[in-house]
Amino acid sequence: MQNKNNPGRGRPGARRPYGARISLAAVHATARFTCVVSPRRARRVGALALAALAGFAAVAAYAVFSSVPGRIQVAPVSILVHSATTLPAEVQALEAATAPLLFDRDTRSAHVAFADQHIDATLDRPTEIRAIKVYGPAPYELTVSALRGGAWTPIPGLSRLKLGGLDPHWNEFAASQPVTTDALRFELILVPAKKGETTATGLAELEIWGTGEHALVSGAALVGAMQTADAAGAQPAQARAYAATPESGVVGQDGQTFRLTLDRPAARFKRAWLAYEAWGLAHWVSPVRRINGLAVQGGAFTFAGSEWTPLVEPIHPAWLVEGDNRIAFTLPPGAGGTYSVRNVKIVGELDDGANFIARASTTVAGIETDTPALIDGDMASEWSPYADPRSKTGKPELTLYFDRPIQLDTLSMQLANTLAGTLSVDLRVDGQWQNAGLPTINGKKLAAGWNALSGFAPVAADALRISFLDGHGSSGEIREITATGSGVGGPRTPDIVVAYPDAGQFYGRQAYLRGYLEVPDNGSGPAVVSIGERILSTPDGGFGVVVAKDDVGYASQADGEPWEVRIDAAYPDGQKLARIVR
Repeated sequence: MQNKNNPGRGRPGARRPYGARISLAAVHATARFTCVVSPRRARRVGALALAALAGFAAVAAYAVFSSVPGRIQVAPVSILVHSATTLPAEVQALEAATAPLLFDRDTRSAHVAFADQHIDATLDRPTEIRAIKVYGPAPYELTVSALRGGAWTPIPGLSRLKLGGLDPHWNEFAASQPVTTDALRFELILVPAKKGETTATGLAELEIWGTGEHALVSGAALVGAMQTADAAGAQPAQARAYAATPESGVVGQDGQTFRLTLDRPAARFKRAWLAYEAWGLAHWVSPVRRINGLAVQGGAFTFAGSEWTPLVEPIHPAWLVEGDNRIAFTLPPGAGGTYSVRNVKIVGELDDGANFIARASTTVAGIETDTPALIDGDMASEWSPYADPRSKTGKPELTLYFDRPIQLDTLSMQLANTLAGTLSVDLRVDGQWQNAGLPTINGKKLAAGWNALSGFAPVAADALRISFLDGHGSSGEIREITATGSGVGGPRTPDIVVAYPDAGQFYGRQAYLRGYLEVPDNGSGPAVVSIGERILSTPDGGFGVVVAKDDVGYASQADGEPWEVRIDAAYPDGQKLARIVR
C-alpha cells in the first residue's frame, strides 16, 4: 500500500516509469542484450548481466569482508592555521590558503610558512599514531604533538625533526612511543638552509600513519559494505558514507533535489559513488541526474523496475564539494510518468595508503591474463604460479599496476601451502623495469598466511612485477595481495574511466557509453573527447552518449555480432588518451 505521507515508502502503486527516448523494444527490465566475454568468464555472464540490469541489487548483502591488519594513512577532516601575529594580515591569509596543500595528495604543490607557525589537524576518529611522513626537504624544524586530556603533548620520536636535509622523496619518522589521539598539532619553526642543503621554499606534503586495517573490498562491494551504517565496526575504514535529505521523493515533471553535506575536501577521496534505491527504474543509467549543477546525464535507455532496487553509479570525486552538495533527479525532456528515489548517499573512498593497486595480471609462457582473484578480497580464490604445466619451461610472473606512481613501503601476500623456488621483485619507473632493491627471496621461507616484504628502493613506480623461478610442481598458492605506500606527483593519472557498459552490454545495434576523464584538464586546458567522428561536450569531464554500429564502421554487421568502440581524448598540449570499449 502506498504511504501518502511519505510517498517514497511502501509500494508506489500507480506510478509508472517514464518512456524511453530511444525506441528499442528490447530495452526494459527483461531486456535481451549481448555481453562479449572470454571463454574463461563465460560462466559469469548470467551473474554479470543480472547485476547490470538490476543495478547491483546485491550490494547491500556485503556486510562481511576481509581486512589486512597493520597501519594505514589517515588524513585530517579539517585543519586550523595559527600564523605568527607579527605577519601582515594578507600574509597570514596566504598561509591559511596554502596549508590545505599539505594534505592534498599532490607532492607538486607546497605550503609556505613565512614565520614560525602551528597547524592543528582534526581526525574523524581516535587513531594510534605510528609515524609521520614528509615529502622532500623543507626549511623548517617540525614537532608533532597530540591532544590528550585537553593539552598538547609532543609525541615521542616526533620532536624537533630537521627537514632541511631530507632527500627529495618520501621520508618517514616513526613515533618511538605510539600515542592515540583524534587531533594533532604540527609546529613549524623556520630554519635557514645550511650550506650544502637543498634550497626549499615550502613543505610539499605530509602524511599521518596510524594503526588500522585496510578492508579488502572495492567498487560496488565497498558501497554495499557501507550500507551497514548502524553496525558498529562493520564498515571499511577507508570509506565514508554521507546520507542525503529528504529521505525519499517522487521524481516527476518538477524533479526532486536531494542535499547532503561533505565534511572534508572532495580531493581527499580517490573514488566516489552515488548510491540510492529506485522504484520504477532498474539501472543507474536510466535516471536523469545532475550533481551540483554540472552536466546532466542519463535518460538514454530506460530499464523499468517494479520493486525497490539498489543502484550504484561511479562518479568523479571532483564533482563533489566540501559542504553543501545537491543531487537533482529529473525526467528526460518530453517524458511522462514518475519514478521514486530513496536513501540517497554519496560514498567516498579515502586514500589510506593501501588502495592503489588498480589491476593484477599473471603471465605464463609469455601470455598475460588479468587475474582479479588476487585483489578481490576473496580468500577462497587464488592463483598458483606453478600449477600451469607451461610454467616448467619459463618463469611465471605476477604484475600489479598502480593507479598512480607510488613509493612502496610494503608488499603483503596471503599464501596457502608451500611456495617453492625463488622470487625476484622489480619496479617499473618511467616506463623501465628495474630491481626493486630487494634481494632474491627463497619461496620456502614464506609461510602460510600473510607475508610482508619491505625495504623497497625509494622510487616512484607505477607497477610491480614478481618473477617466480625453479618451483615447478609446487602447490603454493597466492590468495590475496596488497601493498602500502605513498603517492608521488599528482593525485590522479590521466585516464578515461568507462563506467558503462560494465559487462560489454549492447542493445540491438546500439550501445550506451558513460564515464568520465580522471583528469579533465591536465594544466594545458580541457581535453576534447571524441568517439568516431563525434566530438563530445565534456565541461566537467563526464560523458554519456548512445553509439550505433552504423556510425562507427559496423554497418554490415548483424545485430548480435560483437563490436568495439574507441574513445579518444586530446589535451591542448598534445597529450592523448584512448580507450577501447568492447
